[in-house]
Amino acid sequence: MPDRSSADVATRFIENIWNSPDGAEQLTETLHPAYRDHAYGRGSAGLASALNELRAAFPDARFEIEDVIGQAETAAVRLRFRATHLGPFRGLQPTGRSVDVQVFRWFRVEDGRIADHWALFDTSTLLRQLQPE
Repeated sequence: MPDRSSADVATRFIENIWNSPDGAEQLTETLHPAYRDHAYGRGSAGLASALNELRAAFPDARFEIEDVIGQAETAAVRLRFRATHLGPFRGLQPTGRSVDVQVFRWFRVEDGRIADHWALFDTSTLLRQLQPE
């Protein structure tokens, strides 16, 4: 795989995995064979599960990159998650409400692929935005 900066690898991860309708299918080529997921657990299976759950509940989901900082083998990304709640999510039936939530992701890159992934998704804000007014 070509040598890429950690910021470039992280940006491609957001676009090719989280912002693509077939992102779960692209995990094998994007993740390092020794991939560890510190956000969702269970390695690539945990990431795929989280991706599929979010995509089912928010089919128009878009992660907008606001900042990317890359250094050597690590990258940090600040994002906005914008979507419409059109499917069940954590026991909540679809509300049709729009959501706008901050997300932070941290990556360790090895051999041009994501080797470690951490995430902080503001779930409390998301759930608050899904509640009736």
